[in-house]
Amino acid sequence: MTKNASGIIWMSKVLGGALVLTLTCLVSGAFAADHYWVYSYKDFDVTSSNGADNAELIAHNLDRLDKTITAVLGARAATWRPPTYVYSVPRAAFRELIGSDTDAASLFAVQPFRNIIFIDADSPLSERMFGAYHGLTGALLVSAYSMRYPRWFVVGLSEVFGA
Repeated sequence: MTKNASGIIWMSKVLGGALVLTLTCLVSGAFAADHYWVYSYKDFDVTSSNGADNAELIAHNLDRLDKTITAVLGARAATWRPPTYVYSVPRAAFRELIGSDTDAASLFAVQPFRNIIFIDADSPLSERMFGAYHGLTGALLVSAYSMRYPRWFVVGLSEVFGA
């Protein structure tokens, strides 16, 4: 074997070893991260750290609530409404997202082109769903209908539908 050929073989072994080491580190790092599941249904995109079933449950229940609110109010939904993004994340991430150490199970934010609902995934299921329902009700009353409701009505109805 020539000196040049043995150098190429040595170099390929070194690069191959480096590649295996790099891939091993990347894969083990990926397994150490939190796992999130995303489920999209109609106008709802749900990202959940509690599993795919939880993401699907939230999306379908929010769609049912949307139809219920429309029926109860007797209002016609706007032809276009901003999509709703729901993030059900672990408590540490939830507190970092909302910027405070609170006992709240959810928070909703209404923006011109999207509604966002943050849910503390470490809360009991009843509190998570209360947070999702409360958040969606508030977001819909503020952005989905042509009628503008007073703040006391939005907060009160959000509490009712959250329960």
